[in-house]
Amino acid sequence: MTAQPKVQRLADLLAALLRHQRTGITFQRLRREVPGYFAAEGTDASVARMFERDKDELRAIGVPIEARHEEDGSGSRYRVTAAQFYLPYLLVSDATTPPPVEREGYRTLRRVTFTPDQVVAMAQGVARLEQLGNAPLAHEARMGLRRLTHDLPIAPEAVVPEVVLGEGQIDGALFDELGAAVLARKSIRFRYHAMRTDTVTWRAVDPYGLSFTNGRWYLLGRDHDADALRQFRIRRMRDLTVNARAPGTPDFELPAGFSLWEHTRSRESWDLGDAEAEVVHVRFRRRGGQAEAAAALGDPDPADAASRIYRVRRREPFLRWILGLAGDATITGPPDVAAAFAALVDATRARHAEVPT
Repeated sequence: MTAQPKVQRLADLLAALLRHQRTGITFQRLRREVPGYFAAEGTDASVARMFERDKDELRAIGVPIEARHEEDGSGSRYRVTAAQFYLPYLLVSDATTPPPVEREGYRTLRRVTFTPDQVVAMAQGVARLEQLGNAPLAHEARMGLRRLTHDLPIAPEAVVPEVVLGEGQIDGALFDELGAAVLARKSIRFRYHAMRTDTVTWRAVDPYGLSFTNGRWYLLGRDHDADALRQFRIRRMRDLTVNARAPGTPDFELPAGFSLWEHTRSRESWDLGDAEAEVVHVRFRRRGGQAEAAAALGDPDPADAASRIYRVRRREPFLRWILGLAGDATITGPPDVAAAFAALVDATRARHAEVPT
């Protein structure tokens, strides 16, 4: 028999404890009433250990399970009283300060308060999950949202239409060949369109790894001509060939201490690549939240206390990153970068205007 998911077993255990809250229930009876225990293979002793673990886990999240030992030494009875255990009421409030949670945790919290923005964010999150195309995940998300709507005024119209510009379709066969070359450590050649210079050239590379950064797939490896580590966007690669000589024998070894994770994690997407860095000035209209975190990545601007200086190797992802700050920051220099940012803002505004209301 297929093992029951633990979360279902915990819910069944809690339901059984609440059903017998007046008199309590023994483990022997729980063994018969909780499907996860009844169907479990093993001795009573092994199921009893499972029950002890479940009991500890429920107590850890605040469920007040009482244990009363029988005077005749026949065992213990367990119960959870409705007066001590409940699900708090959910409501929406414009207040920004939540009620305090005292030492006893949620048991002293009669209600959980959400702001209107948080309610919209929950609905928006479900809408985004539905766009992923994973039917089971979308179903579970919708069911969770329906449960929340028993208390919260979450309406479908609360979801604002979004325009998402992602990576788009990449060549699946090329991607598979790249993955195989990375695993086998075989050198590759390909034609590459460099956006900064608008040129297409042949590149010979030792592929170290693939990364997914800010919604885009990249190849990281040693460029033979530059004899240096370079990053290539997979969408701009064409006519890939993998070295077919000496199959089964690696063409290169990874440098000592190289970590793909550390390389992609430690730098922003606009700081990756082999282009010469350009200095960009960004003025912040307000600080706090995401804008504060973004400002911390730049250096102080001696000429303007409200501005920060960034050294940018890849202009496109930097412009989109600043755009994502939703007006809290704008690019002030150099002039060509500021003009490119203004054009991106205009194009985005026009794209959103095409979304039906």
